[in-house]
Amino acid sequence: SQFALMVPSRLPLWVSTSLSEYYVRKALSFSSLDATTIATMEGAYLAPEATPSGTLIGFQARIESQDPDAYRLLMTEGSTFWLALDRAISLASSGTRSLDDELPEILNAEFGSARLPVALIDRLRLAAGAAAFDALQARYLGPMQ
Repeated sequence: SQFALMVPSRLPLWVSTSLSEYYVRKALSFSSLDATTIATMEGAYLAPEATPSGTLIGFQARIESQDPDAYRLLMTEGSTFWLALDRAISLASSGTRSLDDELPEILNAEFGSARLPVALIDRLRLAAGAAAFDALQARYLGPMQ
């Protein structure tokens, strides 16, 4: 996708891959595809209410260890993290904000490792609500950093 080409290469693999796949997934809702086709495609992703099979950072480590299934899991489960975060931001803002509003901060964040930087965590906690963000972070990224 074009988005994947624009994502800074300095971002951790789990961020760039899952965020790119989130925007592919988001584009489905704007496509001219029929509802059945969209539902079939959505079925390939982890449902927001389902339990992830691992952490996104863990999937990145598995990819680096040449695990052939890890990339698919990173895309399908990682996009669900961003989708759930988008929904939490929308809910917290009564529909006036979305993940799109936070995208510049995500893309410009200074990652020193695969973990989210503290400043970005603080910003996303404010945007999505602390409890909602903390739950998503624990569910998709693992214990608090």
